[in-house]
Amino acid sequence: MEALEARLGYTFRDRSLLENALMHSSYANENRARGYTSNERLEFLGDSVLGMVTATRLYRLYPDMPEGKMSRLRAELVCEQALHGVACTLHLGDYIRLGHGEERSGGRERPSILADAVEAVIAAMYLDGGLEPAQRFILAHILNGLAEGEIHHVADYKTELQERVQRRAGQTLSYTVCAESGPDHNKTFTMAVLLNGSEICRGTGRTKKEAEQSAARCALETLTITACSRLRKRRRLHFFTSEKMRSGRCKMAFLAVYSTLYYFDLRYQRRLCTRRRRICEGFCVLKSIGDPGLQVLPGQDAPEF
Repeated sequence: MEALEARLGYTFRDRSLLENALMHSSYANENRARGYTSNERLEFLGDSVLGMVTATRLYRLYPDMPEGKMSRLRAELVCEQALHGVACTLHLGDYIRLGHGEERSGGRERPSILADAVEAVIAAMYLDGGLEPAQRFILAHILNGLAEGEIHHVADYKTELQERVQRRAGQTLSYTVCAESGPDHNKTFTMAVLLNGSEICRGTGRTKKEAEQSAARCALETLTITACSRLRKRRRLHFFTSEKMRSGRCKMAFLAVYSTLYYFDLRYQRRLCTRRRRICEGFCVLKSIGDPGLQVLPGQDAPEF
């Protein structure tokens, strides 16, 4: 444990707290006779401490940032993927106690287990030495990029889908479990995302959160393709030759579609392949003409493939 404490930058007065933070429920269940308890309670407390320190840091660093953006940024900074990366850097998986079944199924490298352990360790520091050591650890290992302005965004498809749906009044989004398979220690979940009660897409994952993200990602792609199809039908747009593009009517129709497409994130447009290539061809034609009215929306570049 000394090597781990050196990586954490903190020496525990009560090392049993650290040992408890690294005890997975599978190990505790297999050793109930010894009176072991899992790290789930510590994980619960650590999640709150991490959220409070992160919110305080964002509030002080970005005085002009609106509440909604701070909430999204906090979610990105403390999400499972980010905490998994911290656990890997600290080699936390080498110290976690797992049950035999969890060990055989690769639990020592499972992102959800490692992320939960990070939160439990934060809580152990908080209980052992107060807020100061827990905050120091969080700032050094989780929020270390904020001071330099290096924010590494993690894909949060659920939040992005929710924001797009809310742009139109009266739209409701929900998720439901469709299926569960596999043993308790290695389950696979299938989640469906519903828009106004109608299923859009399904996604799978080892956790419900992962499956929801997968379903949301699929829904974003589906909604983008549907929007493109509707636009093409509405404006009857097909291939534009160089000659046709020079005409004012075709040029304006193209610019309307191009601007509307930029309503969607480029990440999903890349998946449109053929349809989006036609839009790019039109953009290149207008650019080659040197049309003075051609403008890319603020903060956006020309489409890339």
